[in-house]
Amino acid sequence: MTQRAPRARRGTLVVIGMALTLALLLGLYPAHRTLAHAELARSVPAANASLPEAPTSVQLWFTEEVDPSFTTAYVLDRNGQRVDTGTSRVLSEDRRSLVVALRDLSRGTYTVTWKALSLVDGHITRGGFAFAVGEAVSATASPQTASAAVPNPLSVAVRWLSLAGALVTVGGFLFLAGVWLPAAPRLRTDREGQRLLADALPRLRGLLGLGLAGLVLGSVGLLLIQVADLAEGSLAALGPALAQFLFGTRLGLVWLARLALLAALAALLVQARRTESGRCLRPLAWAGISLGALLLLTFSVMGHGGATGAHPWVNVTVDWGHLLAAAAWIGALVHLGGLLPLLLRLADRPRRAAVVAVLSRFSTVALTASGVLLATGLYSAVLHIPDLLALFDTRYGNAVLGKALAFLLLGALGGINLVLLVPRLGAEGRGTPAGASRTTRLFRGVVLAEIVLGILVLVPTAVVTSVTPARQAVALPGARGWQGEQQAEDLRVGLRVTPFEAGVNHLAVMLQDRRGRPVEAERVTLRLTMLDHDMGVQEVPTAATAPGSYAAQGSFLSMVGNWQAEVLVRRAGFDDARAVFPLPVPNLAPGKQAAQAAPGLGAIGNPSLLPLLALELVALGLLLALISWRRGGAVHRADVLTLGGAAAAFLAAGVVGAVAQLTPGSAGPAAASTVGNPYPADERSLTIGAQVYRQHCLACHGAQGRGDGPAAAGLRPRPADFAVHLRAGHTEADLFDWISNGVPGTAMPAFGDRLSEEERWHVLNYLRSLVTPADR
Repeated sequence: MTQRAPRARRGTLVVIGMALTLALLLGLYPAHRTLAHAELARSVPAANASLPEAPTSVQLWFTEEVDPSFTTAYVLDRNGQRVDTGTSRVLSEDRRSLVVALRDLSRGTYTVTWKALSLVDGHITRGGFAFAVGEAVSATASPQTASAAVPNPLSVAVRWLSLAGALVTVGGFLFLAGVWLPAAPRLRTDREGQRLLADALPRLRGLLGLGLAGLVLGSVGLLLIQVADLAEGSLAALGPALAQFLFGTRLGLVWLARLALLAALAALLVQARRTESGRCLRPLAWAGISLGALLLLTFSVMGHGGATGAHPWVNVTVDWGHLLAAAAWIGALVHLGGLLPLLLRLADRPRRAAVVAVLSRFSTVALTASGVLLATGLYSAVLHIPDLLALFDTRYGNAVLGKALAFLLLGALGGINLVLLVPRLGAEGRGTPAGASRTTRLFRGVVLAEIVLGILVLVPTAVVTSVTPARQAVALPGARGWQGEQQAEDLRVGLRVTPFEAGVNHLAVMLQDRRGRPVEAERVTLRLTMLDHDMGVQEVPTAATAPGSYAAQGSFLSMVGNWQAEVLVRRAGFDDARAVFPLPVPNLAPGKQAAQAAPGLGAIGNPSLLPLLALELVALGLLLALISWRRGGAVHRADVLTLGGAAAAFLAAGVVGAVAQLTPGSAGPAAASTVGNPYPADERSLTIGAQVYRQHCLACHGAQGRGDGPAAAGLRPRPADFAVHLRAGHTEADLFDWISNGVPGTAMPAFGDRLSEEERWHVLNYLRSLVTPADR
């Protein structure tokens, strides 16, 4: 009793210290809805916009808060000369927004280039887009690009090294405290066992040192890569950039915490090298577990989980549990493999029961860790992947698939050891030596394969931490679109529309012969027809962008509904080829946008995700059955509590997230409609509103908002006359709601998913300016 009390108090202090550090680190990050990676969400002027008058500034909005010290943008003319004033600033009232002041612009096309450092996950993103003044943007201009599309191989390599080093280091302390030291008394029964224990300690310390070295090299390498990127590769600017990054940003504080923890772990390892007694090693092991767990927390805080959802602390906690479980399995497995030659040296002696006890104890730890990994991994998949299609058409999804496959193979190898080989080793030790050498060799080979596969599974994990999460990637402009292909005469005609929504779209036509070679044409024309309303036929000429490729861009698909695209191809010496494509332009409701952007844990309530939850429960049931088989049909209460607890925690977290989604402040785009317009109708607001109106509203509502636009004649009912609505007493809240959510039974689409809340308020100011007091 006297021995357990200090141990319990020590464990309590460790837990309290870890919780306080967690609160401190998470306090550096705001608990609001964000996305992982600071990608460009929108801009004024919009990408590829054609403006009648020159703007005085360019304003960018990112998907999450950016660091003002390292977030910049500049504007170039056709000759590559800067036309901005040389200053760009992040707004103090909205840290997601960057404003670039411009000089007097003349007629022409201009390119905006930007770089952003996320305040949340520390990733650096870049991108650019074009706009024009007094002329149309060339048809070859692509929609605004998403940065960081391809992961940097060097960044992936150092992330893998730091992650592998962290798991081996933390897993070593877990193995020491949870497996090796408890089993040591059973091995220390004679001189041979004492010699084994004496030989084992240097090996364990060596593996701990190797893991810590990889962790230090990977962490320092990743930090230098980030800072070099911020310094634009300039050696002279590297030192000042490093100091400013570490001591002038919130992310730098987390890096300082990691560096301090690395120094503490190094000092602890030096102390462990001077210790031979198991009694002295135990407190050192628990100290290493505590420091290592806090170090893994810095990985989680800077990961995607801390940048997603309404309550990022929940996601960070889940990710932290995922890393701790990986350390308990994969990291500890490396140390078991290092000691395996020593353990198997006693395989033919009476101490085999003690050796089997060590292996069985590790198998229990690994089985529990695999259940936690499964539950937390499925949680992260639901959080970051919107649908099954995203598994195949995003780099993030591809990496998750690779990780899942490796995890299944790793689990299969662990099951072979747990169910077949460890029991066989124990049986042979009880007087059935036949096949002992074969079992020993097979066991050694399977453990080695487990170690190799466990280290390799960290490669797709490093890729996952380097690229944009799938949920955000598919929500970026142009990330997904519509495409189709048809045979027309001797041609294969392909059509791709991005982003495939009501408004501005990029239409690309590809022509190939039967062998897949590009075919050039004299003229390629698109004829677009709105099938739901009589709006006539739009003829859209295209421009050649490459051999066999032709493109056009504009707001041809001006509303949601069923369209038809007819591609006419004219070639010298051939009859005109004709291909017809149906284009069902979707209505992206604001609720869908909100769910894709940041589902939080409330996504668990989505029926489409029930198969994933069912898969989790089935997998946990299989693990329980595996234990039952291992024990001859007996299932202990602890087994049920361990595995069932993982599922219960995941489902309970989902309920908490679902409730959080319904709390005030988590509503969708129309939530702001219950209050008045927060933006005064000043010159800036009216300028932004006019740009939004011309791009999205003029075709239907007309230049003066009277419902007499070019597309109005074919619409039933006709577009709204704003003067009538204002005379009828409709409030700003009513108009904001219709702009955000659309009007059922009409052609008025929902703009809550395409326009920011600020843009909707500005266009509302502009609408009011169109209606004179006499009209009201």
